[in-house]
Formats: sequence, C-alpha cells, structure tokens
Amino acid sequence: MSLHRLVNPVMPYAWGSRGAIAALQGRPPSGQPEAELWIGAHPQAPSTLERDGRSLGALIEDCPQETIGERLVDQFGGRLPFMVKVIAAAQALSLQVHPDDDDARAGFAREAAAGLDVTDPRRNYRDANAKPEMVLAISPFEALLGFRSSTEAAEALASLRVRSLDGVVAALRDGAATGDAFLQLVQWPLAERAQLIAAVRAAASSDQELAWLVQLADRHPDDPGVVAALLLNRRTLAPGQACYVAPGVIHGYLRGTAIEVLGCSDNVVRAGLTAKHIAVEELRSLLTRTATPPVLLEPHATSDGEERWQVPRPEFQLARLRVDGKSVVARRGEPELLLCVSGKVEVCGGDQSVGLRSGESCFVDANTPELTFVGQGVTVRATPGDLTPHVEPAA
Repeated sequence: MSLHRLVNPVMPYAWGSRGAIAALQGRPPSGQPEAELWIGAHPQAPSTLERDGRSLGALIEDCPQETIGERLVDQFGGRLPFMVKVIAAAQALSLQVHPDDDDARAGFAREAAAGLDVTDPRRNYRDANAKPEMVLAISPFEALLGFRSSTEAAEALASLRVRSLDGVVAALRDGAATGDAFLQLVQWPLAERAQLIAAVRAAASSDQELAWLVQLADRHPDDPGVVAALLLNRRTLAPGQACYVAPGVIHGYLRGTAIEVLGCSDNVVRAGLTAKHIAVEELRSLLTRTATPPVLLEPHATSDGEERWQVPRPEFQLARLRVDGKSVVARRGEPELLLCVSGKVEVCGGDQSVGLRSGESCFVDANTPELTFVGQGVTVRATPGDLTPHVEPAA
C-alpha cells in the first residue's frame, strides 16, 4: 500500500483551546484543553495506521526505501525528518528556542550521559534532531517572533516608566544586544520578581495596546518572562499568512490556530511564561541575541496549481492545494503528510484512494509517482525540502 490513513494523537496541554481542533475535525469538544494535533512519526506521540494500529514510525522502520525513499534514507538515517501539527492556543505558550543540528546532537547525548530519562521534565533534548519550524495561520494568530532592535526594545521598556528597569533601558540605549537584555530580565532576582511584574502590570493597564501584556502578568505574576516578552516583535498573522522560525530564534505564540510544520523533534529550551523547566544556561548557548525581524514567507504558485512555501532547510516544505469540483493531478515522488483542512477530498494514487474530511490525514509513501485529488476542499501537503546544504537567512 502507498496511501495510509492516519489516526493522530491530540496533546492536552493546559494552554490549548477547548474547541478549535474539535471544530476542525467536525466532532464534539472533549471538554478538556486540546492544544496540538500531532501528525507524524515522532516516537513520543506517533500517528498510527488506521488499518492495523501500527505506528507510522514502525512502518517506516520496516521498509524505509519504499516509504521515504533513498534520498531521505541517505540524509536522515531512515527517519521521516518532518512532522505536522495543528496548534490551537487559547493562552500563551512559553517563550522558547529550538536547537540546530549540532546543538541537538550534543545536548541529547549530554543529558543521556547525565542519566536523565527521556521523559524527565528537566530534559531539554528529547531527541537528537534540529527543530526548525514554520506556521501557517488558520485563524488570526498572535505571535512573538524574534528580538526587536535595541532601540525599539529600549523604548518599549522606557514607556512603562518602571524605575527598576532603568539599568536595562540604559544598556539597550548604549547598544547592548537585545538578547543580552533578555537574559538579564529572565534572571531577575527571585525576591524582586513579583514586585517587578506588579509594577509592569500597573503601567501596562493604562495602554490598550498592552492588553496582551496585562493578560500575561495575570497568568504569570512572578515570571520575569512577562517583561522580557516586550523585547520581542509582536505580530498577528492573518489566515493564510506564514512565517518561518529558525533554530535559536526566540519566539512564543499567544493565541490562535495554525498549521505548524517542523523538524521531527520535541526539543524545547524554555525561557519563561511557563511552569515547566526553564534552562537559562542552555538558553544562553543557543540564543540568537541580535535583532531578528520576523521571516514572513510568500507562497509560490506551482504548475500543479498549488501554493508552496519553502524554507531554508532540508527537512520540509509546505504546499496548499484547493480542489473545487475538478480533478487536480499533482506530480510527486517524495513522501508526504497530507492533511485536509476544509471540505472533503478524495486522494487517489495508483489503484488506491483515500477519502479525507476536514481534520483527517494520510501518509503517502515515496513510491507513489502521481496523486489525483477530486472533490471540494483544501488540503496541505508537507514534503521534504531542498536536500542540498542549507543556509539560514541573515539576522
């Protein structure tokens, strides 16, 4: 078989929406937060094959050449290098960075040698893989993406008129990297944190543009990440807009629903806005400290009638295909994860077909030379990116 309908786990993190993923899948809400729908072969929460209950990872391990193809076997050691998530945030996620290839391998080995089980909450590295990512907004999607310039960051803090921040403001005005100021803030003395957040909240409450900051302060009254968040670029992606987040770039998602395509990894180094493990020293080694404007991605139309977003990494790219009553033929030859995001679409490959409704997905193996889509709906297709060596965009 070359088309494999998938059953995908939903991750019940506390910040998740209680309705967005259920609405996408056309089912009643579970009554619990549903934060992420995972689609892929990550061992922590793999998709399973509907027909026999095997994990997608087991299918690939049993026949890697047939499922992911020779090129990916050679470059990624027989694993699917990308995964897809539907992320549905009702509250802010943690401020975080992800590692590049070398940092992921070294960090994973270091924590394993220290005797930390892969499920230990103190672990930052749960696998040895890099974690670049892109998001494609489904609803208006509020995000914090990379550091503002030193000048912009200084003015944002100065506008609060909180005396205890005067030293940070002065350093930024003297040209200190925004990331250095960020590290200073997230290491604010424990005994003074609640007082700092209370002062910042009081100052922000008179400015409607800072309502989001007041909400963060209410949820995290003793977390200096509330103040540090002001040093990041805040953007709201409209439905259909996409952005890329490189390893090392600080980011956090505030609210909304999006499709996330990322390296097949669960490596997270957190900096704040969370009750989970915060690893400042690890953050210090990974963090891109200079100003990093958001990398917004423009889609490119293909000859198949798709829109495609490419990133400067070999792990993945993403395409969106609209089907409106007429059959659409898409040339391929690489493995893919396919997710229907609206309507109903039948996917045909060779002598097989899979019908997908909104929120349903399938894996297509590398030996399927052509796909035909019929019906009415929209699908997204995650496939490998350019397998040549990558260069990250300049900060």
